[in-house]
Amino acid sequence: MALSPSDDKWLIAHLTDLCDQAEKGAYLTVSDFLDEREQSLLSRSFREGRLSVSLWMYGGAPECERKVACFYPDFLSENREELLMVQLRLIRVTALDQRFLPKELTHRDYLGALMGLGVKREKIGDIRIGEESAYVIVKEEIASFICEELTSVGKALVDTKVVAWTTLPAAESGTLSVISVSSFRLDQLVSRGFNLGRTDASKWIAAGLVFRNGEAIMQPDKTVMIGDKITLRRKGKIILKEDKGVSKSGRHQVLIEKYGK
Repeated sequence: MALSPSDDKWLIAHLTDLCDQAEKGAYLTVSDFLDEREQSLLSRSFREGRLSVSLWMYGGAPECERKVACFYPDFLSENREELLMVQLRLIRVTALDQRFLPKELTHRDYLGALMGLGVKREKIGDIRIGEESAYVIVKEEIASFICEELTSVGKALVDTKVVAWTTLPAAESGTLSVISVSSFRLDQLVSRGFNLGRTDASKWIAAGLVFRNGEAIMQPDKTVMIGDKITLRRKGKIILKEDKGVSKSGRHQVLIEKYGK
């Protein structure tokens, strides 16, 4: 379900159908995993009143980036997490002998191995790298297939099994740095935070590939605030941690935490 902008109408139609099923059948329905652009599109549609019943987006843990959309009637509000987690699984992938690996396995290695099995990206949620294993959140319907078929990642032989959610490691921490901006305009933060020229930053924003707190923002002059998370699709994300003051030249010194490239 990682769709191009031209498929937005199809995506909304598909999600609306899930919403209608939840309303008419009085049960919880669950989509495949959505990326941030798709989550933003759904949130806008929900606010505009295109969808009925309640909407909740969740990825298996509060800080997950890839999430499924859940639609449910209000009387299921207290049970929504229990009902959803039946449809998700946590898989642990462990290299059998890590002493002889030519390099440390990365997120890309694990995702590539899964895609190599023919698993569609929308069936896979977040992938977290622990000290000795990777933990992959997937839809329940493909968990058994992955455990049976995923026997290697790169050159490493691996053991693959479904494990308890309590074993999911904490999300990785980012890299702290201080950037200098003349204002809190979105294009300035994207430019400085991702080491891009202002023109390139504006192009990424105009293309709908920059998100503030999960919502696509297409106005370069939009103001962002301390605490906001800015994601540049396929490049990573930054979180504005602290305004450390204004320099003698009048520029804000902003502490950011960066994840990804």
